[in-house]
Amino acid sequence: MQNFGLDSSYYPPKWLGLRGSNDKSYEFAHTLRDGEKFEFSALKPKEEYDLVVVGAGISGLSGALFYQNKFGKDKKILILDNHDDFGGHARRNKFQLKNGTILSYGGSESFQSPKALYSKEVNSLLEQIGINVDSLAKRFDVNFYPDLKLSRGAYFSKSEFGIDKVVSGNPGSVLSDEVPKDKLNARDIQSFINDFPMSKKDREDLIELFQDNQDYFAGKSLKEKEKLMAKTSYKDFLKNYVKLSDEAIKFFEGTTDEFMALGIDAVSCDDARAAFLPGFDSMGLEPLDEESLAEMEEPYIYHCADGNATVARLIVKK
Repeated sequence: MQNFGLDSSYYPPKWLGLRGSNDKSYEFAHTLRDGEKFEFSALKPKEEYDLVVVGAGISGLSGALFYQNKFGKDKKILILDNHDDFGGHARRNKFQLKNGTILSYGGSESFQSPKALYSKEVNSLLEQIGINVDSLAKRFDVNFYPDLKLSRGAYFSKSEFGIDKVVSGNPGSVLSDEVPKDKLNARDIQSFINDFPMSKKDREDLIELFQDNQDYFAGKSLKEKEKLMAKTSYKDFLKNYVKLSDEAIKFFEGTTDEFMALGIDAVSCDDARAAFLPGFDSMGLEPLDEESLAEMEEPYIYHCADGNATVARLIVKK
């Protein structure tokens, strides 16, 4: 965050309570954790409500709105929360660090695959509060990076690979991508991998893996393969079944961080397959169902101004 030379008190998000969890929000949970007891029996209610909702996140706010829709706008609703502002996880996140401030959107960045995943109830809610996913899609410029001749790539650090190098032109798919496949400005997989700062053997092994012509669970029944897919991490799969070297496996480190917030040591082969990571096309597995495919392939282009915090605010406004 930059204050452009203004006084440090000039910070509009602070005026509106746009920040993450504060110390007060944890106070009573911590006292309970530390063994303190509370006696509420002597407290007598002083007001009456038609509905009391505990939790002012999107679910609680939606529940209150649904109740109003069903029983009337005149119904009196009390919404309780341990924070001093509504939104739950869908509130702007603010982190004060030694060298500055980091601000991020509230909740998720975008609506993930609303055409494939959202129920009629969710779509009805969005319509009520004035959010149109088709309008959001039209406002997202899918050609921004392609028109600049940019592509997805891989960065190899000197500390890990002996050289600082960026290799552009990655042809691989990613889960819920915002760039159409025909606009990736990609190279063929052989050309891409052969630019990696790795040994010839490692590059050849990676190319073979991406060509996906081998059954790495050969000799196993379909049921056994399905069990292995569910129980085996992608890192263990690469090490113990594909037989990649530790150096070659490093290429995949971080590939699942952004979307799943987990490393490949904590992501199952099932999830890796759903994230378009290689190694599973020739295993004879059951094909992914149409809903799963639609979820994976729908573009990630439905952005509200401040993430899901926008949804929370619009529900309150409604």
